[in-house]
Formats: sequence, C-alpha cells, structure tokens
Amino acid sequence: MKRSAWILSLLVCCITSPVAAAPWLKTLDQATQASEKERRPILVEVYAPWCGFCRQMRREIYDAPGFEAKSAGYTLLSLDGEKDIEFSKRYRIEGFPTVLFLDHNGVEISRLEGYADARRFYGALQSAFKERLMQDQLTEAVEKSPDGFASNYELGNYFARAHLHDQARTYFWRAYRSSDVVNSLQRERVLYNIGVLSMRLEEYAMSASIFDAFVRNAETETTDVIYARYWRAVSLLKTDSGKTEKQDQIIEDLKFAERRLPFPGDRKEARRLLEGLR
Repeated sequence: MKRSAWILSLLVCCITSPVAAAPWLKTLDQATQASEKERRPILVEVYAPWCGFCRQMRREIYDAPGFEAKSAGYTLLSLDGEKDIEFSKRYRIEGFPTVLFLDHNGVEISRLEGYADARRFYGALQSAFKERLMQDQLTEAVEKSPDGFASNYELGNYFARAHLHDQARTYFWRAYRSSDVVNSLQRERVLYNIGVLSMRLEEYAMSASIFDAFVRNAETETTDVIYARYWRAVSLLKTDSGKTEKQDQIIEDLKFAERRLPFPGDRKEARRLLEGLR
C-alpha cells in the first residue's frame, strides 16, 4: 500500500512539474551553433547592469508566465552590452534595453530599442518568427534568376551581414559579372565589397588588385574611392612583393588617406603606417 502511494505521488510530481525553461546562452557563437540545425531564430536581450528598464522587462516579460511557451521556437541569448563591445559594435547597440531578433546565422530581422511592454514585445516576436527564413528566400530567388544582378547581390549582402565572407564574395562576384543592365556605380560598389571581403579573408594580393581596379574605374572622388586607396596601401603592406615593388604607390596612397579619410582614427592609423615606412 505504501509502495503504491509512493509511485502515485511520483507520477503526480512528474505530471505537474513545469518543463525546464530553455537556457539563456552567453555568446553569439553559442547561439548560432544551437540554432543552425533547425534554423531557429535567435532572441537577444542586450542589457546593462545599471539599466532599470532592463530589469523591468526581465520581470514583466522574460521571467513572467507565458514567456517560455511563446518563445519556444527561439534560441535565447542574453548579453551585457557594455562588456561585449564587439557584439555591440557589430549590431550598433546605442542604448539599453535593446532586443534583437536574428535568424540562425545571426543576421538581424528586426529590433526593439528601449522599454517594450508585453504587447509590443510579443507582436515583434511573432513578426520576426515569420521572417526567420531569409536565407532560404534569397537562395530561391537566385535559383530563379541565377545570373541576375539583384538576386546575387541580395544573397551576397545577406552572407556579408552574417560574416560568412567566402559565401558573400562568391555571390558578389556573380552579381558583378551579371549581364543585367545596372547603374555603373552599383556595379563598382559590388567590386569594392569584394575587395573588403578579400581583406577579411586575408587574401591581400587579391584585395590590392581589386582596389586598384576600383580606383582606376572611378569617375569621381567618393568616400569609397578614398577608402579604396587606403585599403590598397594596407593590402600591399601585407604582401612581401607589394612592400618592395610598390612602395612609392603605398606612400602616395597613405599620404592621400592621411589628408582625406573622414574619420580621425583612420587618419591617425594612415599616419602611423606612413611613419613606419620612413
């Protein structure tokens, strides 16, 4: 009799105990890895320890009944935006709280800035979930128009936002080589993006060559042209042959960049590189 009562109480306990809540992960890499297989979107709480509205949203939404069920399709990520500077720069976090809705590759779907009550929060949560398959939609567009400029550019831009540099460059090349009639500035902008991605892939001889072509093709001096000359110099400095065979061009580009780059920090870095060559 006692054994039967013990078994009954155990069954009741198992039936009535709530399902354990999904854990809040602590890094973007953890979240994208957890989301990749099932292509789950990612809900990111970006907070600061001193932020009163962050604590209020934690009480009223994340720790409140109903959140677990309504967010079941998401991977959860919680970050201190003041500590994770790299994340805050990447996603341009300007205040707290900020809620980001990302796809499985970490590409932003939408965001909420500042305090959001439950109605506003859950409305955004549901809308973002419907848009979680951006990669599939863009890939389908490329399959329908494999040589199209717009379709390849949009997929390349998606992969660039996901920091998947090799895939991004592949589709940007396809866009650049498309026979579609497009504005010449649009096509040259794609070439600039290919140069930047080649630098991020540490293929400096290629990036130097691409920036060289971009500068030669430019019809007017734009901010992209100014940066292209700077990045051409930086790329050449990263190659053994460039440092010895094209030092005059490197110096000329860095002098130009030191005067014309729009941001003081970049001008300072151009000056530092230039002084290292003297």
